[in-house]
Amino acid sequence: MGLFILNISYPATFVSVASGDFDNPATWGEIINTPQAGDSVVISVGDIVWLKDAETVDAINIYGTLRWDSDYNFYINEGGITVQPGGSLDRYGSNGYIIFQRNNHNFYINNSGSFDISRILIDSTNTSVSISGNSTVKVADYILFRESSFYDTLIFESSTIDTIVYDIVFDSDFSSLKVKSGCSLFVGRDIRNSETNDNYNSIQIESGGSITVNDDINLNACIFNIYNYGTFILNDDFQNVESDEVSCYNYENANWSYGGSNYASYLKLYSNYNNS
Repeated sequence: MGLFILNISYPATFVSVASGDFDNPATWGEIINTPQAGDSVVISVGDIVWLKDAETVDAINIYGTLRWDSDYNFYINEGGITVQPGGSLDRYGSNGYIIFQRNNHNFYINNSGSFDISRILIDSTNTSVSISGNSTVKVADYILFRESSFYDTLIFESSTIDTIVYDIVFDSDFSSLKVKSGCSLFVGRDIRNSETNDNYNSIQIESGGSITVNDDINLNACIFNIYNYGTFILNDDFQNVESDEVSCYNYENANWSYGGSNYASYLKLYSNYNNS
């Protein structure tokens, strides 16, 4: 009778023991193994772990530094990213993505340290990504709701100003951007759709929450709704909006600042857009 040996891989938690490359076993005090999909990762205080290839984990807890070496993607498969006080997620000038890629799931980013990434991609369906913590999350390029994704929700609930230097892009359908009470979101350029017929997406601002869009809302041939219970500041203009496409609602005690003009609370701005 032959002897069969069955190798079963169980989810593990990898804790860094030294600075080094993410895909180097020595970084984790291992001989062969490195973190894989299904595993959790802890980067210890004082350690700098370099991302030198595309990697996938379930969750990562950063007390030290996770640093990009080049334009590689970092996939989150299950939980999320926590940056502790004194910890750092550092794109180091690269243009890599953080990608949330599992359907029917709730992901998170919780930042109490330093967080600077080029791009965040929501590549899933019926998924939420919440961004919280007491330190600013900086996204140097854009956050993208991926094409062929549906019913996704991006939730900002930080107690600070989260900054997207360029755009928030809807390339999906039936997805929403939500800003919770006490959170301020600054978008350095546009909120826009990627292609025509990216339909039934929305922005929702709770009372006590705020969004500032430094340039335009650029929505081309799509159905889009804005529900404002807090503060919405649009420093420039609506672009490419046609009749009966975009509906904007100010509710009681809300504030809408459009190109420097404030409108009374509970005014419904239906974008049968005619520059009035």
